[in-house]
Amino acid sequence: MSDDLEKFEQTFPSGAVLLTKGNPLKALYYIKDGTASVYMNDDDGNEHLFEMLSDGDFIGAIEMTSGVNAVGTVVALSEMTVVSIPIETAKIIFSNNPELTARLTKHLGERCERLMHKSAHLLTARNRAETASEEMSTMLSDARRRVSELGEKNISLQALLVAQLQGSGIRL
Repeated sequence: MSDDLEKFEQTFPSGAVLLTKGNPLKALYYIKDGTASVYMNDDDGNEHLFEMLSDGDFIGAIEMTSGVNAVGTVVALSEMTVVSIPIETAKIIFSNNPELTARLTKHLGERCERLMHKSAHLLTARNRAETASEEMSTMLSDARRRVSELGEKNISLQALLVAQLQGSGIRL
C-alpha cells in the first residue's frame, strides 16, 4: 500500500502556495510531513492567518466535499511532503470506500471543532479589547473634563495622568 502512495507523493518547499483562494481544486492533499498555514480574507480584503495544518491533516477536503473553489490560500511553512491525489481520483476513492469517507468526516468534524474553539477565543478577546477601549475612552473624557474644570493651561501631562490613575483606584 505504501508503495502505491509513493507515486502520489509530492514535496513542496517552504513558501510554496498549494491552494489559492478562488481557484478550482486540482488535488486533495494529505500532509505526511510539514506544516502549512491557511489564509482567509476579511470583508475589507485584508488577508489573515486562519488556521495551521500539519501532519495528518488534509488540504482541500472542505472544497472537495462541498464542491466549491478554494476558500483560502494555503502556504507551506516548512518543506512539506504530501500525498497529492487528483481531485477526480479522490472523489472516486472516497465514494467507493465508506470507511475512508467516515475517517475523512471525522477529521473534518475535529477540524471544525478546533475552528469553533478558536472563533470563541477570538470573540472573547475582541470583547475584552472593546471593553478596554471603552474604559480608555471614558478615562480620556474624564481627563479632558478635569483639565477644563481646573482651567490650568500649564498642567503637565504626567501630573494629569497620575491624577487620573489615582482617581481610578490604580496604585502607583
